[in-house]
Formats: sequence, C-alpha cells, structure tokens
Amino acid sequence: MRSLHVRRLGLVEYEDGLAAQRLLVAARIADLVPDTLLLLEHPRVITLGRGAKLKNLLLSKEQLAAEGFELHETDRGGDVTYHGPTGASPRSAWRAAPASGCRLPGRGSSGRSAFTSRAG
Repeated sequence: MRSLHVRRLGLVEYEDGLAAQRLLVAARIADLVPDTLLLLEHPRVITLGRGAKLKNLLLSKEQLAAEGFELHETDRGGDVTYHGPTGASPRSAWRAAPASGCRLPGRGSSGRSAFTSRAG
C-alpha cells in the first residue's frame, strides 16, 4: 500500500510556498522524498493565470495593493484566483502507478515539471 506524507505548514507567503513546492517536486522526481501533500494558507493574494484578463479584476492593481492584496502572475492555467487566510492552498508532488502510455504526474510534454510555476 502506498502512503502519502502530509505536512501542515499554516500561513505561508505565496512566494515561499511556491519555492517550497518547486523544491519538493524536484526532490520527488529524484525519489528523495515520498509522495507529499503540503497543506497551507496564504496571506491575501490574487494570482493571474495564463488565461487571466486584467478586466476580470474587480479592483485596479493600485487599489488591491492599498487593500493589502499581493498580485502574482503565474504560468498555471486559469484566470483570476483569490488565495487567502482560511482558504486551503494544497500543493502536491506524487508519482502515478506506472502504466503504458501514461506520464508521471508533474511532467508536461516538455519533460518539465507541470507543478512548478513562475511567479511574476
């Protein structure tokens, strides 16, 4: 039976959580750590995914900053997403059971980890 290592990190800055996820994915790909799920929350953050349209922000970047929101661009899919305290932001790194024709999770067609993101 496979096991899942769960780490509860509490409130973590967005950039720190992203860096932790990148390190975790690299370690998992190298088989240095077991399948892992990070449970964490972020301070008030808005992320803009690859499909984001600035017109979908309800406030301007300046207004968001004045209200205490951080704004980050990401290479993940989606549009505008809110992350904040009391809102779980789970991040994971695990391998699927090998099967013919399937890719390991976290591997895009380029071979890069699909779990990693570039923050703006």
